Amino acid sequence: MPMEFPPVGLFYIRYRYKIGENGEWTDWFTSELQYFTGYITITHNSTLEPVYVDYYAIDILGNKEETHHDVFINEAKPGPPIQ
Repeated sequence: MPMEFPPVGLFYIRYRYKIGENGEWTDWFTSELQYFTGYITITHNSTLEPVYVDYYAIDILGNKEETHHDVFINEAKPGPPIQ
């Protein structure tokens, strides 16, 4: 029977992002120590360009998972031009 280990619990999320395909990557940010995060907030002035995000978790024992790569787009369409 394989030995099972209990989850460690607390972890940090490290992430960086860039706005648009030709944007520059930010420095890496580190979240607060936490049990779970449902989201991170990235504010920027563009509503049309995709946001590229790299992120990974590190638990309190120093175990690092693989880096994840995602692209997020704004699903809202801009309104009609003001005349």
